[in-house]
Amino acid sequence: MFLYNGFNLAQDSNDIEASFSIEYLDALNSSKYFGFKFGSEISVIEFLKLRFGYYSLELQRDKHEELTYGIGLNIPFYKLLNFPIVLAIDYLNLNQPAFKRDEYSFEFFTIKVNYILN
Repeated sequence: MFLYNGFNLAQDSNDIEASFSIEYLDALNSSKYFGFKFGSEISVIEFLKLRFGYYSLELQRDKHEELTYGIGLNIPFYKLLNFPIVLAIDYLNLNQPAFKRDEYSFEFFTIKVNYILN
């Protein structure tokens, strides 16, 4: 897996950052499993995070491709109020793989509270 982190889109600023990941899957001694995954996250002023991704898997001659997306809100109270807490609220949508016949999609909501020890 390849991961690149910390790419600043605005010159001399950390207001906009992006990270990218690429993964190539290929099982040894098998022609029945192959895959490719790509994902990215763009962070705006450390508060808003936009995520998107794509995956393609070939399993037993069937090909499955889906797009994924998400959004996050990161509130660093240690910068705003000098209080050692970071609150993160995230949403992620993973579309149902094409081989599934259910009408459901995988949607995740998470709330995370981090306490900073210093």
